Amino acid sequence: MKHFPLFRWFILAVLGDWLVTRTLGRLAIFVPKSPPLLFAYKVLTLGGQFASVFAVVLTYLAWIWLIGKRWKETSRWITLIAALLLGVSLTSLFIAPTPYSLPGFNLLTLLLVGWLGYQIALHIRRPSDWGMLMPAFALSVSTLYLLAQTSRYLFFETESQKAVTFLYHLGEMLVVLSPLAILVSLYHRLPTVSRKLNLWTFLPSATFAALYWFNPSMTGILAIWSIGISLFLPWPLYCLGLWAWVSVLVAARYPYPSLSAALILLAAAGFAPQLSSQTFWGIMALFLLQETLEGWSASQASITALSEQSPALDYSRG
Repeated sequence: MKHFPLFRWFILAVLGDWLVTRTLGRLAIFVPKSPPLLFAYKVLTLGGQFASVFAVVLTYLAWIWLIGKRWKETSRWITLIAALLLGVSLTSLFIAPTPYSLPGFNLLTLLLVGWLGYQIALHIRRPSDWGMLMPAFALSVSTLYLLAQTSRYLFFETESQKAVTFLYHLGEMLVVLSPLAILVSLYHRLPTVSRKLNLWTFLPSATFAALYWFNPSMTGILAIWSIGISLFLPWPLYCLGLWAWVSVLVAARYPYPSLSAALILLAAAGFAPQLSSQTFWGIMALFLLQETLEGWSASQASITALSEQSPALDYSRG
C-alpha cells in the first residue's frame, strides 16, 4: 500500500477530509461569526470540500491499485470481493442503492475484513503483537453493526434493536482500546518510544477534556460527526485513547510510516462509516497494519537467521 504512487497525497487528502471537513468545519458551526470569521469559515469549507473530493478520487485509484498489484497475487476470491465492493460503490454514484445492496455491501466488507484480520494474525510473532489485531476486531464489529442496522427491517423484527445497540457499544469500546493496544505493541518493538513522547502528545487529550468539561453536549455532537462515537464511556477513557493515538502517530512516523498512515486512515474512517470511501479507508488501514507486521516478522527472521549462522563461542579452551 505504501508503494502506491500517490500514497502521500492520498493520506494528506484523507486527513484534510477528516480534520477540515468533518471536524474543524463542523466545530465552526457553533462559533459566532463576524464578517472576517465568516470569510475564514467559507475558505475553510471550500478547502475541506476540495480535500474531500480529492480524497474520494484517490481512494478509488488506490483501491484499483490494490486490486491489480497486491490482492491479485494473494487470492482470486479476495480480488473478486474487492472488485465487487468497488463496483457497488461506483454504481451507487449514479443509481440509488436498493434495500438489499447495503446488506450485501456490508457482508462483502465483513468477509474482506475477516481475511485481513487473519493475515494480520499470521504475522504475529510476539504476545504483545496481538494488540495490532484490535483494529480488525473493531472494524468487524462496526461492519456487523451496519449489517444488522441495514438488514433488521428486511429480515428481522424491530425488537432486535437491543442487539444492534450492544454491537454499537462494543464497537465503540474497541475503537477506544485500539490505540492503547497498538501503543503496547509498539513499545515492545521500539523501547525508545517513551523518549519521543512529550508535552505535545498530551495537547489533543487536554483540548478534548476542556471541551467536554465546558460543553459536553457540543463535544458529543462533534464526536459523532467526526469519528462516529457517542461518548457513552467515562470521558477519561477517551482522553487516554486519544493520547495513545497521538503517541503512536508521533513515535512511528519515521521508523514505521505504514503504522502512522494506518492510524490516520482508521481515525478518518471512524466507527460505523456512512460512506463507501470511508469503509475503504478502514480496510486499507488493516492492509497497512499487515504490511507493518510483515516488516516486523522479516526483521525477526533476519535476526534469528544471523544468530543461527554465528558460531557458538567455545569457552573450554584458553
